[in-house]
Amino acid sequence: MILNVALDTETYPWRAMLLRKDATCQNACDYCSNSLEKTRFLAIEDLQDWTAGERGINIVTYPYPGVIEDVCSLTGKIVDCGGGPIVVTLGPGALKDISELRLLKQAGVAGVCFSLISATKNLDASVRHGNRSGLSWWDECWRLTEAAVELWGKDRVGLTLSVGLGETEQQILATMQKAKDMGVLPYVSPLEATAKVKVSLGKFYRILVGRYLIINQMSSCSQMQFGDFGQVIHFGIPKERFIEIVASGKPLEQTGLWLDCSNFGRLEEMSGWFLKGVPDKGEVPTLIGQICKMDWREAWITQRRVFELEGEDFDEDEIEAGNGSIYKLIAELGRTYQSK
Repeated sequence: MILNVALDTETYPWRAMLLRKDATCQNACDYCSNSLEKTRFLAIEDLQDWTAGERGINIVTYPYPGVIEDVCSLTGKIVDCGGGPIVVTLGPGALKDISELRLLKQAGVAGVCFSLISATKNLDASVRHGNRSGLSWWDECWRLTEAAVELWGKDRVGLTLSVGLGETEQQILATMQKAKDMGVLPYVSPLEATAKVKVSLGKFYRILVGRYLIINQMSSCSQMQFGDFGQVIHFGIPKERFIEIVASGKPLEQTGLWLDCSNFGRLEEMSGWFLKGVPDKGEVPTLIGQICKMDWREAWITQRRVFELEGEDFDEDEIEAGNGSIYKLIAELGRTYQSK
């Protein structure tokens, strides 16, 4: 059995993809670029050297028969040579059943992260056309996540989501709230090349701020207010607190696999989406302006997709011609939080 580990050290300095030379992903997901031919491979021995000491690594799996056995074997080798903490990211079809989670725990895996990706069950069904397990990944993922929390404990299990499949801000923040209530830390990144709906910086920043407030229990999805198009119009906190939080830079940076594990560090800046470090004082009003800026066209396209997935009629002429609610909520968010 020959294992290959692909390191994407420029964008994700702590991530490796675990593959077999003859392995191909058995899923067919619309959002995946499948650009594995561009991946650099390292031998297991190189990976062991690279992770020696306290530096951790996230092993991203692709679903193929025997993948969990391979992960356990590799984990054992890394642990034996003094490697840092290991987190395994699992997508649809990677696990045959819950018992394989126990195998990962016994092998020394420090935590797991599930690639849920879609913010709603309807979205998940629309982008996945193959799954080795034969089950709905949305339902299966939550079941496995709950079992993982029982094994590893709260805040030692992650859930990854993507922005750009056609979700509203309210939908993705509600999913993050559900995860946090279970003791799971949600993570989010923007889809770019394979996005169904092009993501604006304003929408992504609002989701990042909402996520930060949720995971730090400074606000909740139920305390936030949303407009007719599912966009945040109030974060559930006062303006002064909002400005203070944005000025810290913390909501707009991408963290490692869990907040209390500094070994993984922060992701490098990815296509300009994330901040690096504390912003200068003069940059704060600009950041607040970006958070408050809403894209009418993005909201319109997203709402159309939501209606389509729910089987409802979407009157394009009516919404495009006269619906002023989008402009009202743009003004409302700006009045609430924009620095003067």
